[in-house]
Amino acid sequence: MDDRDANRQADDVSDRLSLEVAARRSVDSILQIGLNGERDARIEGDQAIASLIGQAGTIEVAVYDTRLAASFSFIKTTSNSLITNGFSTPGDQGGATYYRKSALEMDMPGDFVSSGNVRWGIADPILNVRSFGAKGDRITNDTVAVKEAQTLAKILQRPVDWGVGGYILSETVELPAGIQQIGHGGGAWLSWSCALEKLPAPTELIFIGSGPRVHTQKYVTDMRSAGGVVANPSSRDGNDQSYSLTSFMNDDGTLRKFSCAVKTETSGRGITIRDMRIVLNHPSASELHGIGGYNDPETVHQGDDWDVGFWNQSGQNLILSNVHVVGYWRMFGAIQTAVIDNDTATSGGGRTGSEYSRYIYCNFQGAVGFGIRGGDSYRIDEVGDNYVAIEDSPNLPFKLEGSGGIKLGKNENSAATFRYYMSDRVRGKTRLYIVENLAGINVGDVLISNIFGFGTSNTVVQDCEIAGYNHASGRRATQLEMPLSKPSAAFEGSGAFVRGITFRGTKFLGREDVLWHMHEIADVTMDSQTIVEAKIDTYTKTVGGRCIASPSPSSNDRANSPMGQTDGLRLEFISSQTNNHNDLRPRSGLSAPTRFGNAEDYGLFSPQSIRWLDQLIPPQKLNSVIQGPPRGALVLRDADDLLRVHIGAQLTIGDSSGQARLTIDPAGKLSSLLGGGAGISLHGNSITPTLDDALSLGTGTFRWQQIYAATSAISTSDEREKDHIQKIEDTILDAWADVEWCQFKFKDRVRLHIGLVAQHVKMIFESRGIDPFEYGILCFDEWDTPDEVLIGTNSNLETSQTSSGDRYGIRYEEALALEAAYQRRELSRLKTLTAVLSRQVGGS
Repeated sequence: MDDRDANRQADDVSDRLSLEVAARRSVDSILQIGLNGERDARIEGDQAIASLIGQAGTIEVAVYDTRLAASFSFIKTTSNSLITNGFSTPGDQGGATYYRKSALEMDMPGDFVSSGNVRWGIADPILNVRSFGAKGDRITNDTVAVKEAQTLAKILQRPVDWGVGGYILSETVELPAGIQQIGHGGGAWLSWSCALEKLPAPTELIFIGSGPRVHTQKYVTDMRSAGGVVANPSSRDGNDQSYSLTSFMNDDGTLRKFSCAVKTETSGRGITIRDMRIVLNHPSASELHGIGGYNDPETVHQGDDWDVGFWNQSGQNLILSNVHVVGYWRMFGAIQTAVIDNDTATSGGGRTGSEYSRYIYCNFQGAVGFGIRGGDSYRIDEVGDNYVAIEDSPNLPFKLEGSGGIKLGKNENSAATFRYYMSDRVRGKTRLYIVENLAGINVGDVLISNIFGFGTSNTVVQDCEIAGYNHASGRRATQLEMPLSKPSAAFEGSGAFVRGITFRGTKFLGREDVLWHMHEIADVTMDSQTIVEAKIDTYTKTVGGRCIASPSPSSNDRANSPMGQTDGLRLEFISSQTNNHNDLRPRSGLSAPTRFGNAEDYGLFSPQSIRWLDQLIPPQKLNSVIQGPPRGALVLRDADDLLRVHIGAQLTIGDSSGQARLTIDPAGKLSSLLGGGAGISLHGNSITPTLDDALSLGTGTFRWQQIYAATSAISTSDEREKDHIQKIEDTILDAWADVEWCQFKFKDRVRLHIGLVAQHVKMIFESRGIDPFEYGILCFDEWDTPDEVLIGTNSNLETSQTSSGDRYGIRYEEALALEAAYQRRELSRLKTLTAVLSRQVGGS
């Protein structure tokens, strides 16, 4: 080909390209005409481009504005790839790189066909949901596009980029195993308050409508016959009469169907999700879809109706990083389950554990903010030749199946698999008739509902925030106009093999009735950076925030056939308050700072070094130390919140109002002691009353035996504080002249004493017509009801009482002053008489 032919071909290509550019500019102007005809305008524009290009002949163009434009183009057979700058419009984040598919390749999601019936598939190493038609405009339903992206990701094992936007979704989105889901930010969300406005997140999955209830979870119930439902006699408003684990079974014995927004592939491993928000649609009045309703404290609505926000269904090595699952999810914000069913095929050959999951920088909110559940366990109450029996309950899973597999044994770790072929109810018990020989199975052993599963070990929840329902109105979930069926909780954990869970730097908070409810769970650690903070609701103005941990079955009297316990609970958390709503007793053989609670349905978790309730204190634990956090304080309260002990910069003992009754400074010195509205304080070298001229030292019923002093007492004698100052009347001195000083012994005493008898003083004064009680010399105390004080040593305090009675007393300093006045008068009279006699003798 000579130079003229080459120039001519170049001119032809240039003309065709110029023609295409002109056509595209024309189409761009068409695409700006109104929203109503947007799709038609796009199709007509792309057809115009294809027509013009076709008139110029088949050409090789690497880049198209949209996928639709490429679909109407005739692509040269030598071109094996192309690029689009958008899906519907240029720059809509839906652009992708495509490759020409061979005739042997199967059709897959994301494919399109260009003119000439040429098929093109996505070639990008990272898939983008926008490349499948998702708009993320908070208006369009993107469900189909998003699910297609996940399908292709599963086939090709490629990561999925969600881009920036708000995706409207109306069906469950299942995330395939081994795939990374990439968002661009989960935003900020303060679940318990409207003070910080909740704004749209950079990547936000908004679930609308009533979620399709098509999911089920076998073998997970409220364990009501085994202690999973706890009566609450301390309920104040009647809305939390009992605390209950969440049940996935109905009371008719059928599986409870529930809706789920986002879930992992069943037994899916290695899923990573980061930087996005999963939220229930709750728009404001000005929004079609959105989150504005969560900012309105006046609203009574709860948003659209979905049960679960995120479900880790027996997935292992899951990583959730900066994922916010928030809103009013009716069952769980997020839940991790470690059981599927007892079928080998559907349970993945028994791979139903859910270990090594990591939740980092996440935010969970819902009827239960975050839950970890496994299959139920039950106590065996009867053993027959061919059956075992457990306490009957309406929602036992065995009634539904009729036959299947279970595990029986002394405990979870030693239980073996058995098969039952029939079940029935006999005298309040559910019997399971067993195929195998029951030798070695005894009453009190455990029956485990799931035969597959190996737990949740090494599940870590780090730097997360976990809350219950936390409705914007400030009411608890049980106080709403359409209340939930049971009290809300921040965390719930129970089930066979649920163990090895660490909460590190995580915050449990909110105004709901329960912060956590743990039943059958082992080895749970809350480290020193974990924060526990219960809030006051706006309806009853009280704090919820109960912390429930089940005792060992041997000491659990809250169920007829208790089974399951909170074993190995390590609590070393920070709290702005320690309230009186921490319930029940976990059992532990671990060293301090393990804590466990009282036998009642309320009360502070007792530190191990003070008291063990379920077992004797081992000798090696007798010198355990309770230590508060650095630069922090340790607060202890009694069950009724009437008394508080605060150990911080100083030791204070006070009441629920915060009034300190006893204060000891860092040097160990008593600095104040209050009681009855007044008290004493220590200032330097002085002990002073907190109120001037208001306290007495002892009473008529409880007296000090002896007072030792280096010098005498000082009484106020300031003229400015006295009234009616006058000379002592002679009638008083004359009466005093008849008072006899005497010696005596106190009854049951040995030594003689010199003094007065009060009744004698009273009789003499009254004989002279003088009221003896008008003067401060004579005292009389009487008591109609017994007084009580604590007596004994620090380790053995007991109550001392006095019977009703009375007692006379003398103020000896005034008696001696009156005696001195009488003697002075007598001496004065004697001097006068002596002078008179002297004059008479001298004059004679």
